Amino acid sequence: MKNKYLFKVMLKCSGLFLLLLFVQLSVKSQLSQNMRVNLYRINGAGVTTLMDGNLTDYDDSYSNEVDMMDAWKMNNFGENFGIRRSEINLVVERRQKISYTDTTFLRMWNMQKTTYQLRIVTKNLNSPGLTGYIEDSYLNHSMAIGLNDTSFYPFTVNYDAGSFALNRFRVIFLNNVIAAALPVRFTGISLFGNNNDIRVNWKVENELSIHSYHIEHSVNGRDFEVLKNTTPVGTETSKMYSDKIPGMKPGKHFFRISAESLNGKFDYSSVAIINTTIKNTGISVYPNPVLNKTMQMHSANLKPGTYALEMINNLGQRYELDPILISNIQSVQEIRLPDIIRPGIYRLRITGADQYLFVQTISVY
Repeated sequence: MKNKYLFKVMLKCSGLFLLLLFVQLSVKSQLSQNMRVNLYRINGAGVTTLMDGNLTDYDDSYSNEVDMMDAWKMNNFGENFGIRRSEINLVVERRQKISYTDTTFLRMWNMQKTTYQLRIVTKNLNSPGLTGYIEDSYLNHSMAIGLNDTSFYPFTVNYDAGSFALNRFRVIFLNNVIAAALPVRFTGISLFGNNNDIRVNWKVENELSIHSYHIEHSVNGRDFEVLKNTTPVGTETSKMYSDKIPGMKPGKHFFRISAESLNGKFDYSSVAIINTTIKNTGISVYPNPVLNKTMQMHSANLKPGTYALEMINNLGQRYELDPILISNIQSVQEIRLPDIIRPGIYRLRITGADQYLFVQTISVY
């Protein structure tokens, strides 16, 4: 009788445990945040057939880096619709909860010449200030999506390569309240010339609300045209971008970067200048006087390597600046002076690894 009584107690305890476990899992499921993006093919009669899809789970216990919690995507014989992150195709991605902004870079291949539909199913992503939309780079169009709902986006694949581009779609989330208080900040632009090619590097901070970057070029310093576009990574920390502009004609070239925000506003970097016809060897500083503690250092035909920079004021006080790396025939690098540098007259000393020494007098306003 005693054993039978203990057995009944154990059954009741086990049942209570299972009930509590079920309630816990049910509550966790209701509070979980995720997004499914499914690809459907639509036939002539309007009937939809599920072809492929992917899933993104959001929880602060996950990492935004690709790791063992993510699932790599295996190729289908038919259409494929996955997620691209860090040069890896994923079918399941697990990321931290969306605080400021987040972008899911969708990836498709083996597409047919027909009509499709994307179904974006979001769960519990709604929070104050957060908005989401799907962007179609082929049609240059974006559509708002629900944050705890199902959104539908029809599209067609034809013989135009852009219609079946691997990276045609991406989903972007943005907290407009927070992002508006964190405008993009350019912290540097540099040019490197080698024969007829010019490489443009730029560095930014707080790019949370940026839709795209545009490399703009001018031959007179006034009239700029866009040569290339770059999609931002979307980070609140510092990020360096680089792109090469080939086949430039000999002469003077002006470059700047424009940052287009999601609300259509534009911010601009400073303008960098490079003259590909310079044959002499040396270094020059522009502008002089230096304004806003920002100057551009032009180098031509110097031995590649790291060069040390030092500023000396009239009292003999020395201020060491960050070194610069010269690796091309010509380079133009933006240098921001530290806050400790006060207005006045300075001697700028530039020393290379081979003890090449260049000294120039500059004024800081």
